[in-house]
Amino acid sequence: MRDSQGRTRVESFASEDPNCGEGRCKPNVVNLYVPLRHEFIQLFPGRKTASVQSWGTGPVPTHGQDVGKTTSENLPGQTINGIYAVGTRTRRVIASDGGNGRDTVDVGEKWVSPDLKIVVLDKYRNSNTGSYETVSEIRQLERTEPDAALFEIPADYKIVK
Repeated sequence: MRDSQGRTRVESFASEDPNCGEGRCKPNVVNLYVPLRHEFIQLFPGRKTASVQSWGTGPVPTHGQDVGKTTSENLPGQTINGIYAVGTRTRRVIASDGGNGRDTVDVGEKWVSPDLKIVVLDKYRNSNTGSYETVSEIRQLERTEPDAALFEIPADYKIVK
């Protein structure tokens, strides 16, 4: 979710949890991004703990990595979970170390709603992990302002380093 102050909340669930069904499970981790305070917060509901990372007023820090050879293609628009989005597929090839193995191929698809300016679906696959795929998607969208408390650390959580 996102509010009018630019704060975002992303809840991640373990898809392999047999006890997790519609409306019955808690997220494994909740990521909060609070740009006005320059904070990234991770909440762990199972342990009732939180981790807080802060940064200065410059750009958000990134970690350097070999970008390899990257190609991108635009994908035709489609409706995903009731939201119209346009997509981009990016393919990155990183040469094997010293040419002694297979090249690593990363393929990502990002589907963005031009109307809402949010990512509706983000998929990533790495050739070294076989069929493993990471998927992040919006499954339910409410256009009302979310409760501000959803972007704060709950009072009963312990902040850990």
